[in-house]
Amino acid sequence: MAAEQLVLQQSREEKLRSCSLRLYSVIGPRERPEKMFAKLIALGLEGKPFPLFEGSDKHLRSFTYVGDIVEGIVSVIGKESILNGEIVNLGTDKEYTSQQGIEAVEQAIGKSIQLNIMPEGLEINFEPEPL
Repeated sequence: MAAEQLVLQQSREEKLRSCSLRLYSVIGPRERPEKMFAKLIALGLEGKPFPLFEGSDKHLRSFTYVGDIVEGIVSVIGKESILNGEIVNLGTDKEYTSQQGIEAVEQAIGKSIQLNIMPEGLEINFEPEPL
């Protein structure tokens, strides 16, 4: 957020033509291991429980494939005069619950994922095992 504001300030002062791109829940190849789908897949394949905070199975999120994000980034190149000073959200308007995401992974890996329901506010750390 701070970097976004610094860039937009430069735009307002006409020192730099710029826009900020906000990327929403990017999924796909080379996803970070602590992100939801990578963690679900890893733990599901290992037969280990997935930590899920109580009630978060109903949270709505829009998941955007990395290729679509790249397409969105490329689409703004060369449009500096139109987008100067703007904030552009890159994502989809389709929303899914976390539970739907869990079910999609279960279907993809052909296994049920054990859930470890955690009380809200509890901090957990996920360190994936080295490959």
